[in-house]
Amino acid sequence: CPTPLLDESLYPNNNRDLVDSKHLLAWCALGVMPFMILLLITFMVLPKETTDRHYLTTIPILAIIIINLAWLMTFSSSQKYCQDPITPGDISSDSFCGPSMSLLLLGCFILLISCFFRSVALHIFVCWEVKPGRLFRIISLTVIFVGSVAFVAIALTMTGLAYEYGKICYLLPNHDRETLWVPVLAISVSALFLQLITMTYCSYIVVKSLLQDRN
Repeated sequence: CPTPLLDESLYPNNNRDLVDSKHLLAWCALGVMPFMILLLITFMVLPKETTDRHYLTTIPILAIIIINLAWLMTFSSSQKYCQDPITPGDISSDSFCGPSMSLLLLGCFILLISCFFRSVALHIFVCWEVKPGRLFRIISLTVIFVGSVAFVAIALTMTGLAYEYGKICYLLPNHDRETLWVPVLAISVSALFLQLITMTYCSYIVVKSLLQDRN
């Protein structure tokens, strides 16, 4: 949609588009998708001893597939990006708006939370010498999927969607800090903090063993 409040002379026509008019992200998703599906099938078919698969490494593959599906939906020619010359389309005017953003958010949250629990599992195993068992698996899987669905539901209901920035719907910039960026940053910082603690502990053990060998 054209921007009615900006002078077009500030943005000369150089045969380029602000939005992804050539579906570059969708083509990238199409190229990645077969490899992700093949990797997932490999984990399902081959024995565990061969692939060394783990549920915390399999779930991110599923998350990437979900994210790719969101971008592949932009290939549809029936999307209504604009309600009129100055109003972007939203969840009420376009049937692709809600599903595409829901898949994108769901995949991102599943990927993010699964990486967080991967950091937790590594920290417990390395620093406390305890191998996460069945209870940890149940808790992590529940939080990953139920938590992701809950975050998506909160973001969609409290913020709203529209084609504000391109060919995929995005959260309206009024409450997206509280419903999207605060949870994303909180989970990311927590995972990074655990990783730093684990790396510091490993470095401490290595340095300690070297000093003991010298003595």
